[in-house]
Amino acid sequence: MARQCAYTGKKTKSGHNVSHSNRKTKRTFVPNLQLKSFIDPETGEKFYAKISMHALRIITKNPRKMLDFARAQRKKFLNRENRLFKRFIKNS
Repeated sequence: MARQCAYTGKKTKSGHNVSHSNRKTKRTFVPNLQLKSFIDPETGEKFYAKISMHALRIITKNPRKMLDFARAQRKKFLNRENRLFKRFIKNS
């Protein structure tokens, strides 16, 4: 899985380290991602998501956003399951 937040979409960026003499060397800026477990309030099932700490703060402050996030993750998971099932049927 790529280094990308499932909620905000933050991902790795590239830039330069700039020294005092103004020499530039390549570097990457990676978001602070953590694998967190969530419980869907509607169904009660547990799911995991890689989210940034900024997103975690947003979700914990506003429970309604947590509900929207859980719905989106379930929809994404179901779409993935359906794709795998179609591929299984196609290969059979």
